[in-house]
Amino acid sequence: MSPDGNSVIVSDATRKKYVLSLADHQVFAIPGLEPSDRAIQWSTDGQSIYVIHGDDLPGKVYKVDVRSGDKRLFKEFMPSDLAGASNFGINLTPDGRFYVYTFAQSLADLYVVKGLK
Repeated sequence: MSPDGNSVIVSDATRKKYVLSLADHQVFAIPGLEPSDRAIQWSTDGQSIYVIHGDDLPGKVYKVDVRSGDKRLFKEFMPSDLAGASNFGINLTPDGRFYVYTFAQSLADLYVVKGLK
């Protein structure tokens, strides 16, 4: 939901993103986004959105102008230990000053057994 409450970001089956006006039901595509970009938060001015590109690490968050498609790297996030890390996710405040991010970590041991009968 946009800060003014008048628009939402929607996706179609191809994961293309659009802005849908709730007031007049007009829809326009957001240029500059890739299918793996996920919208996570509107900016406080309602002119841009923050998106995360996929769920790979380092987690790259971009700020994208919804009209022009101007896409700029906002911040990169990296856990202190990359071993077994995957599935990056993030939540931001609208001003981008505060955030919380998560990732999954899966560790395992590998054993080699010789002479087993």
